Parts: sequence; structure tokens; C-alpha cells
Amino acid sequence: MKKINSFTLSEVLITLVVIGIVAAITVPAIVANYTEKARISRIKKIYSTLANAMTYVKANGGDYDFEAAANNKDEAERWFNSYIKPYLSLSKICYNDSKGCWSNDNTRALNGKVLFNTGIYGDGLVGSGVITAVLNDGSFINFNIWGKNTAKTIAKINYTDFTIAIHFDIDGENGPNTMGKDVFLVFFIPNRGLVPAYIDASIAEKEKNCSQTETSNTAGFSCLLKYLNM
Repeated sequence: MKKINSFTLSEVLITLVVIGIVAAITVPAIVANYTEKARISRIKKIYSTLANAMTYVKANGGDYDFEAAANNKDEAERWFNSYIKPYLSLSKICYNDSKGCWSNDNTRALNGKVLFNTGIYGDGLVGSGVITAVLNDGSFINFNIWGKNTAKTIAKINYTDFTIAIHFDIDGENGPNTMGKDVFLVFFIPNRGLVPAYIDASIAEKEKNCSQTETSNTAGFSCLLKYLNM
């Protein structure tokens, strides 16, 4: 009778243990990598959606007098309804009150500090402003007017006049509600279109701002630039 070679029970158990150890090491890394790629894809998609909307704004004569909007909220809302709303797929719009269109938790900078909205309208916190809305995919967008020199001094953009600032949150109601992770800041600059915060900063400023070493309340402003280049 021919002898049949087989594994012993101990050999089988050892093999299973090794497989389990390898899986425990590699599977979380694979999942984390997939999650990160999906997050970056979502960031790029929303940015592209907003950029395309701003392209339509320019094509339809929407290079607006933002100073007038800064002095009259009705004018700001009219600009949004005329030039932005038709080109975005929105499930909800919140005028004056962001409840239901932005997270109830305070948006924070990358270093954990509460992030403030320096826009003219709202209660001073990110998510408040002229108009806040929910895209059909569940992400949030917030529009506000920033005053003269504000975009230059705070967001490192070479522009000194009134402008539209747009915060967007790719996770909607879900956390972490943090600038540079799921919340990002862009501006509509006449003759330039949609512009990310810190686009005109130095390389060193951009790298420091999107790191844990940044101590200011603007920590995370430049992270969008990094993700758009991935």
C-alpha cells in the first residue's frame, strides 16, 4: 500500500496562525490605503464640481461686485441663486441659518483649535454665513463674503478686494469636522476662478500649515493643495 503524505494537526495549526498574523498586519494597511484613496477622490470631485460651477459663473457674467454683496445680504443671496444654484445638485439650502446644512460640532483647525470664519456674515464660526447647502452626495458647502485684504492676510492669496469664501465638508454630518481632513477652504477670485487657500504662499509656508507643527488657527488651510496634486 502506498504511503499517503499528510500534514499533522500541529503543522496545520501553525500554518493557520502564520496566515492570521500576516492578515492582521496587511489587511488594516490595505483598508486604510483604500479609505485614504476614496477620501482624496471625494475631495477632488467636490472641488471639481465647485470649479465647474465657477466657470459657468464667469461665462454668464457673474464676476460680481462683492462689495455690494458685503453691504447687502439680499444681493449676496441673489448672486448665489442666479449664478451658483443652477449649476449645483443640491438637496437642501439654508439661508441665514445653517442648521441642517452644517455640522452642529465646531469645525476645528488641524491642530485642534476651534476654527473661526472671518467672513462678514454669520456668527463667526465656520458653517455660518450667507448660504449653507447640502449637495446630493451629502457633503456640505458654505458661502460667505470676506472683506478687503482678508484673503491675502489670512489665506495667503494675492488678492485684496472683497471675495466669496467657500468652505466645504466632504463628510457632511460625519466627523472629524477638521480643516485639512474633511473640511477645506476655497475662494472665487475674479479673473482666476476657484482658488484654494494658500495657493500663493511659499512652499515652506504650505508644508508647515498642513502639519502638526502649525500653531495658528489657520492650521490645515493648505492641505487641499497637497491632495489636489496627488
